[in-house]
Amino acid sequence: MIFNIGGRVQYTSGRFGSSPQNPLKGSKYEATGTVSDVDSHNIFVNWDSGTSNVYSENDLGLVKNPLHHSDPNRIFRRI
Repeated sequence: MIFNIGGRVQYTSGRFGSSPQNPLKGSKYEATGTVSDVDSHNIFVNWDSGTSNVYSENDLGLVKNPLHHSDPNRIFRRI
């Protein structure tokens, strides 16, 4: 999987448990984050909940077609 700066992701592996710093998808801490940097082994993520952390590509999943914040009704429109 390819992660790019600015990409939207979720923490999916559960390898580091679930906490505000590791907001596992499906847990009470679930959050979406933005990739802030990528190097050869690490993906740096800023979570919408206000925390940040570093992961490998096996820990994250890309968010498909996120809603655009300026148009909350987009989900109801046919494109």
